Amino acid sequence: MLLALLIQIVTLLPPTPAPSSAEDLHYRAAIQTLAATQTWTDQQILALVAKTEPQRFALSLLIQNGSDWEVRLAAVLSAGVASDSTLGRALWRRAALDFQEARCLACLLAPATPANEALPLLAWIARDHRRTLPVRAAAIARLLDADCLSAWPTAYLMLLAGTAADANTVVADWPRSGRYELPKRILFLAVQDLLARHHLEKTNFEPNAAWQIQVQQLAALHEVIQNCTTDSSQIQAPTTWQALLKLKKAGSDHAAASFELFRNHAALFLTVPAQR
Repeated sequence: MLLALLIQIVTLLPPTPAPSSAEDLHYRAAIQTLAATQTWTDQQILALVAKTEPQRFALSLLIQNGSDWEVRLAAVLSAGVASDSTLGRALWRRAALDFQEARCLACLLAPATPANEALPLLAWIARDHRRTLPVRAAAIARLLDADCLSAWPTAYLMLLAGTAADANTVVADWPRSGRYELPKRILFLAVQDLLARHHLEKTNFEPNAAWQIQVQQLAALHEVIQNCTTDSSQIQAPTTWQALLKLKKAGSDHAAASFELFRNHAALFLTVPAQR
């Protein structure tokens, strides 16, 4: 079962271009040395930010093949990298194939605004019940970063987690662990950025508020998000979209559910989903 899942995930990965240079072995060693301490300061991070292509290639190799803490550090050092760069694609690949929460989160959150080619993979991860809620929330957050407004209803359900309005359904199928602050904080930051990009008033939603207040704040937030629009007329569907559609046509329920998360960039959800 897991093997079949991984085979499907691989088809959604953006292509990885051939390296244009050899890796910087001294740079790699410096990262491995710092990663072994399992802690680092801002100054140490700034000193190790990659400045050359060989250094960026070394980062991509560590992300693909490094140890636990090497991957985490390499992801931090990759923060803000272009989504469709060699390094960005290495981060997406590791997030797709790694089910360990901390590493997966680090890789999902590192790239800049996701390119269109990464959207099917993010949607797939968001709908994968084998993933932890923080990882699924991070995938939804990255879809919102790309202005995939069709991901908002799922974000809404995640933000309702732990309130009296929370319900276990086909979409909201994550375990009710009672620990929801991390996924809600991840989504909160993405929503705030979304509102800022659309010149809308930021939300006062507070994940730690009493559940009655959270429900009220989310209802107000939903009204605001209805005013968001995106122009999808110039969007070109990359091969990864076609791969997801192929899985959908082959009868994959997971692919069908994933496709709905980014199917219409300009979608406006005029009502909060009544069924969850």
